[in-house]
Amino acid sequence: MIVHRLNEKVWPFIERHQLIRSHSKVLVAVSGGADSLLLLHYMAFLSEKLALKLHVVTVDHQLRGEESRRDALFVQSLCAKLQIPCTIKRVNVKDRMRQEQESTQIAARKLRYEIWQEMMQKDGYHYLALGHHGDDQLETMLMRLTHFGRPSSFQGIPVKRPFSSGSIIRPLLCLSKDEIYQFCHELEIVPREDPSNLSIDYERNFFRHQILPSIKERNQVAHHLVQSLTERLQEDEEFLQNEAYKLVEASVHKSTKPRSVTLHIPSFQEYAIALQRRAFHLILNYLYTTAPNVITVQHEDDFFSLLHQTKSNAKLHFPSGLEVRKHYESVTFAFRDDDKLALSSKKIQVPGVTELDNGAKIKTEIVTDCIDEASHQMLIPFIEGELSIRGRKAGDRMAIRGLNGHQKLKDLFINEKIPTFKRDNWPLLVDENDQILWVIGLRKADISTGQQTEQYILLTYQE
Repeated sequence: MIVHRLNEKVWPFIERHQLIRSHSKVLVAVSGGADSLLLLHYMAFLSEKLALKLHVVTVDHQLRGEESRRDALFVQSLCAKLQIPCTIKRVNVKDRMRQEQESTQIAARKLRYEIWQEMMQKDGYHYLALGHHGDDQLETMLMRLTHFGRPSSFQGIPVKRPFSSGSIIRPLLCLSKDEIYQFCHELEIVPREDPSNLSIDYERNFFRHQILPSIKERNQVAHHLVQSLTERLQEDEEFLQNEAYKLVEASVHKSTKPRSVTLHIPSFQEYAIALQRRAFHLILNYLYTTAPNVITVQHEDDFFSLLHQTKSNAKLHFPSGLEVRKHYESVTFAFRDDDKLALSSKKIQVPGVTELDNGAKIKTEIVTDCIDEASHQMLIPFIEGELSIRGRKAGDRMAIRGLNGHQKLKDLFINEKIPTFKRDNWPLLVDENDQILWVIGLRKADISTGQQTEQYILLTYQE
C-alpha cells in the first residue's frame, strides 16, 4: 500500500525526533497545496495508529478573490470525505499590509500564526502539524546565508519547537518536493496550485526556481545533508546559548530602574569569543522590549571594537536610543532618555523598608548592639531626625571614614572611576541637616558609634 511506503520514510524521522505522542490532539494546517495535502493524508493514516484526534484549519487570505474561497472549500470537502473536522478562517492580508507596512508574505504569515495560536490555546491542542519539506529547508538555509552574518541565525527550520499551548511539528522535512509530488500522484491527490508560487518577485520563489534546480541537479539528496546540518547546528547552538546564559549571570549586572546592563570587561573577556557574541545578543534581548530589525553584524563588530579601545571613555549609539558606554574597565548599556530621570529625594522609614527609584530597597531596623557592618550595610547611632535618600548636589562634600577632613563628592567619583552618566543618580544617605552619611556602595562617613549609645539604626541596601 502506497501510504505504508510513505510511512516507511516518515515514521523513522518522527521517532528519531520524538515528534508526536499517542492520544494527542493535533491541529493540521492545510492550504490545498501538495505538501499540506500529503501531510493531511499521512496524519489521517497516523491517527489510526496513534489514536490521534485531528482537526484541520485552512486559512483564506482573500488575496485571489473567488479562487481563494474555492481553495478553502476544496480543503473542507476533502476533510469531510476523510471524516476530519475542518475550520475555515478568513483574514484580510491587504488591511494588515497597510496598517503595519508589511510585505504580502510577512503579513499573511503573521495572520496565519495568530489564528493557529488562538485555536491551539482555545481548544488545547498538543501539536500544530505543518507541511514543510526538505526543499523548504534548503531554500531557508540559502536565504539565511545571503542575509545573516550570525552563526546562531544559520539554523534553518526547526523540526519541532514550542508554540502556544504545545509544539509545532514538521514530519515531512525528511522528504524532497519531488518525493511529495510523486506520493501525491500515486495516492491520486490533486493539489490546488497558488499561481503566486511561480512568481520570482518573491525571494523564496527566486531561490526555489532559479537556484535549487542547479543544486539538485548536482546532488539529489542535498536536502538530506542540509537537514542533518541544521539539526547539528541547532544542537550546538543550544549548548552555546546555555553557556552564554551562565556568562551573563556571572559577569553582567542588570538594573530595572532604569533598565540598564553593566559588564566588567576583563571578566567578560575571560570567556570564549563565541560566548561573548551570544552574551551580547542576550543583553540586547533583555533591554529591548521588542528587538529592532535593524540590529546587524556591524553593531556586534562595533561593540567588540569598543571593548578593545584604549580610551578610558567611549560611546556607541544603537537603535531606539540605546547607548553603549565604555568607562575604564566597564561597559554600560542604557537608554538615553532613562539617563535624564533624576533620583528623587525619599524619606527612609525607620524601622521598615523603603523602595528607591532605581528599584533597590533599603531595610532599616533598630538594634541594641554595636555590630560589625557588611559592605552593603551601615550602622549609625539612633537619631530622632529624619534620614533620606537623594542624588548629588553641586558642592557636595563628606567626611569619609578613615580619612582626616572632608572630600568633595566629585573627587570621590573620579577616584572610584564612576561613569559620569551614573553620578547624578547615585543614591546618597543624608541626615536631617543634609549631611552625607553614606555614598551607597562606595564610602561611609566618619560617624562616632560610641558605647554610650543604647540603640542603633542598621541600614541594609538591597539591589
